[in-house]
Amino acid sequence: MDARGSLTLQMMTIESLHKKEPSEGNPDSRPAVNPKSWYSLIGKPLLMELVGDLQARGGYEKLFINEQGDVYILNGTEPEVRGGKLEHFPPKDYWGGELTEIFTEDELTTEETEQALELSWIS
Repeated sequence: MDARGSLTLQMMTIESLHKKEPSEGNPDSRPAVNPKSWYSLIGKPLLMELVGDLQARGGYEKLFINEQGDVYILNGTEPEVRGGKLEHFPPKDYWGGELTEIFTEDELTTEETEQALELSWIS
């Protein structure tokens, strides 16, 4: 109501409070990822611990991270899970660019395989 007692109406846009599921066919609907922030907050602490542990055990010079963020080593030809999962691991289209540069700064060498990102280091 205004000062004279008249009713006024205004149009409102109402949106759902439920999160929308991203459609797989539309790459613009994926959430934006900042690999540098992800690495400093999530990736680096876990990876440095894993690399240190594998170096202490000896005989290991690389590990693998699949698209879901699962970290594993190869025991012969069989994958062996080590260290669990890297939450919010950047999608595959980030692997070859900025993510590789970030790993290189920490003296980790990367190589993309069909199903995983291979990280290696010098013992």
